[in-house]
Amino acid sequence: MEKLYLTIDHGNSVAKMSLRRDDTLIASASAERVTPEAVTDFVGGRRLAGIIMASVAGYDSTLAESLRPLADRVVELTPFTPVPIGIDYASRSTLGVDRIAAAVGAAALFPERDTVVVDAGTAITIDYLDASGTFRGGNIAPGLEMQLQALHRFTARLPLVAAPAAPQESPQLYGTDTPSAILSGCLLSMAGAVDYFRRHAAGGGSEMAVVLTGGNGHLLAPYLNHCNTVVEPHLVDNGLYRILRYNENI
Repeated sequence: MEKLYLTIDHGNSVAKMSLRRDDTLIASASAERVTPEAVTDFVGGRRLAGIIMASVAGYDSTLAESLRPLADRVVELTPFTPVPIGIDYASRSTLGVDRIAAAVGAAALFPERDTVVVDAGTAITIDYLDASGTFRGGNIAPGLEMQLQALHRFTARLPLVAAPAAPQESPQLYGTDTPSAILSGCLLSMAGAVDYFRRHAAGGGSEMAVVLTGGNGHLLAPYLNHCNTVVEPHLVDNGLYRILRYNENI
């Protein structure tokens, strides 16, 4: 019998719900925040085998309880929830659940392979998952919109530049006017950080994979044209789904 599973990823800027029939993604939706009414409408009254919720932005503490009648199991992801990878992080209690979920998704995408996991959202996180399937840590820096806003806010004359909706066909090394100089400078700073990390984590090497996700992952991709770089928009919710199924069997 087929089972339905719901993942809820509440980020800093947007909340995302994804519905799966066993391993197959069948629907996804985004909203400013998740409410019981939004979940009920999204699943269309169907009974769920499981729901997993992850948030870096905070949500109504009663949400999980309100969703329990909809599913056989409801999991609220925390840094200490059992997951199918190792976690080697000194302050595990402060480790973002989005970083954990992205790493789990990357482990499924590149099993037994050193991987750089990049989530380019409000902030950009650049993490290292080693070939044994252990999260080793990483870096956190301002994301694209944060950089663009900071340049405008903390200078007298630099304009506020909007992030483009689509990536450039070829990376722009330098701008030919102030707006393009700002945009290329911000994108290159992020791409440079990722590339430096890739070349130095665990000694680098041609076999190291890079997986990009987050709202601006597709904009970074042209600047990281390594043969082992992929863009996976559903990396976090794929990881959440795998964590949910893992906890089914505990």
